[in-house]
Amino acid sequence: MTEARDAMRRLLALRPRPTAALSVNDVLALGALFECRAAGVDVPGEISITGFDDFDFARNVASPLTAVRDPTVEMGRGAAEQLLLRLSGQPALHATLLPVAIMPRGTTSPAPSDRGASS
Repeated sequence: MTEARDAMRRLLALRPRPTAALSVNDVLALGALFECRAAGVDVPGEISITGFDDFDFARNVASPLTAVRDPTVEMGRGAAEQLLLRLSGQPALHATLLPVAIMPRGTTSPAPSDRGASS
């Protein structure tokens, strides 16, 4: 999480400052959120933060984390099937596309420059 906080500190120093950050997992997104809070940066007012995984703990923090929910069970099942095929000497199957869903919560909002704009 220290690395996530360091990375967010560098993002916050950029000019112009980014209006959103997407982390590769929820743990890193929470580190980014904690760094914003420590720096007095309003999430989602000044910057939106999104994680990836949608773990239970990320839904239950003071500002529930917006996250991309991935089909973890299906991913594991597919990986196991591929491994079993390879171990039995058969060729691996082609890649499979799996659905994901964005779970909007308390850490995202429209970009500051877009607020108040009509759709």
